[in-house]
Amino acid sequence: MTSTTPPETTANPDAVHTLADLATQVDRLRRHAALGHAKRTLSNRDVARLLHRELGHEIPLSTLGNYLAGRTLPPVLLFEALLRVLGVPDQQLGVWADAWDRLYDSLTPPRPTITAPPPRDSAPAQESRPRRAATAGVAAPAAALAATVLVTALLVRWFRRPVPDCATAPPARHGRP
Repeated sequence: MTSTTPPETTANPDAVHTLADLATQVDRLRRHAALGHAKRTLSNRDVARLLHRELGHEIPLSTLGNYLAGRTLPPVLLFEALLRVLGVPDQQLGVWADAWDRLYDSLTPPRPTITAPPPRDSAPAQESRPRRAATAGVAAPAAALAATVLVTALLVRWFRRPVPDCATAPPARHGRP
């Protein structure tokens, strides 16, 4: 007899704390979704076909394989589409999104905190660095100014060149010998 247990009870999003946990829970969803296809589990190709129908574009099998094996975390929109094609009802998507967020937070290194620079010391060795940094900030605008002056000088010279006088030019023949 086939089991009619809904997918939200076969897979537990609260048990997701690592990529391996995610792979285990998604595998449970795959096995449950396979019941409707008369299979033991959905293959990566089967999942790729279902995702293609859901998203309108293909996911490379190697990429999908990395997601399903727990090697990498899928992007959140792809994860939501994956849950939908595996039969997770809309009411349960929020709990799965919490699991994704929890996993993402555990995999993402914390951002470095920005602290105020140490107070300036009057030692000459430390003063030379800020001076170098200050002059580096002037170099780019100075180079831009020099380029502008050069282009302007070339344009002025171009427009001051002599223009041939039309009165001294030979007449056009207009096709007559």
